[in-house]
Amino acid sequence: MLVKNSHLILFSFVILSLAFALVPSPIQMAGYRIDSFQSEQAIDLLLEQVKRRPLNATAQRQLYDAFFNVGRLEEAALIAEKLVQLKPRNAHYWKRRYDVLIGLNRTLDATRVREEMLRRKITSYDKNTLLSLAQDYDWNQSYEDLLRIYEEVAKNFALDRRDL
Repeated sequence: MLVKNSHLILFSFVILSLAFALVPSPIQMAGYRIDSFQSEQAIDLLLEQVKRRPLNATAQRQLYDAFFNVGRLEEAALIAEKLVQLKPRNAHYWKRRYDVLIGLNRTLDATRVREEMLRRKITSYDKNTLLSLAQDYDWNQSYEDLLRIYEEVAKNFALDRRDL
């Protein structure tokens, strides 16, 4: 009798575990909505999740994506800042921060983000990264910095005409 009951309990536990595994979490539901171009509907779900668990980087990242997708760039910029604070070594979060600042036409702030990424070694020190930084300096009309970067690239990396 005890063996039958223990099997029944184990079977019930397995069934319940499977049922809970099939029910998506609110964060998963928001992700599905973002992926199916329903970012506006995902925002309310994600705001609730972030309110409950502000240190949840996944919910914060999805909220950033939803805000960015619907053009709410100021709010996306605030979330991008939080993401970098939550996970300061995550290059993807720094890139999101850079991208939203470019979207807001805050090129000087975006340039500072890229400089900080290089300083902290979050992005690789390579020719393409430095040339991207040079482009940022060009946008900001920081020609002394632009010249310094070109000299650094020429000194440390092989260049061809396509690089300039």
